[in-house]
Amino acid sequence: MLPASREVLRGYLDYVASAPDDLTTIANLMFAPPAPFVPQERVGEMVLAILVVWTGSVEDGERALAPLRALATPVTDTVAPIPYPAIYRYTDHQSAPHVSSIRSMFAHELSDATVAAALAAMEGATSPYSLIQFRGLGGAVSRVGSEATAFAHRDQPYFVAIIGLWLDAAEDASVHTGWVESLWNAIRPEGSGVYVNFLEDEGADRVRDAYPPATYARLAKVKQQYDPGNLFRFNQNVPPQS
Repeated sequence: MLPASREVLRGYLDYVASAPDDLTTIANLMFAPPAPFVPQERVGEMVLAILVVWTGSVEDGERALAPLRALATPVTDTVAPIPYPAIYRYTDHQSAPHVSSIRSMFAHELSDATVAAALAAMEGATSPYSLIQFRGLGGAVSRVGSEATAFAHRDQPYFVAIIGLWLDAAEDASVHTGWVESLWNAIRPEGSGVYVNFLEDEGADRVRDAYPPATYARLAKVKQQYDPGNLFRFNQNVPPQS
């Protein structure tokens, strides 16, 4: 967990785009929670919380993490060898009832303007639970052909999700969704495509964004063969080929 700044977020993005295959990270720009591992005096501070999984040796893992640790003095650092199931301790709290609004995208590049917009948006977040998530892709995923599977956005090194999250369903949702949409509108010109499992009810055009045209056409053809009546339609639906 690093203090949030332009330099830290830029350094994270620059490194993970070419990090070793055995390193997987998810970085959340967020406010430090009142977790047992967060110093009390740092709770509520804006941080870049990096969830890390390394699948190689401990020694190689330490070397792989060194560039991230060097970005700034950590607010806290709990990275250590642990049993695989223990990684879920860090996301247990996400099972609590909550309401959310999400917009997301892949990107070939994330400019300094986008980094600045994300930091500014978090400063003005409408909920202390909201966050902006950054993921570095590439690696083995990018070495599979784009036509090999339905997931075809394999050449893009970044994924970004703006997640407005609040706990009380009685709150005015438009306040939080407005925060999400404001940042989304600012950064979406840099995006290209979206991961289908992150889509909300965003309309047919956004479903098409999840697949390049050739992939979408193949899925529509498969749908025509196996479900011409579109029975299975309560999803991010690809209708049968007309």
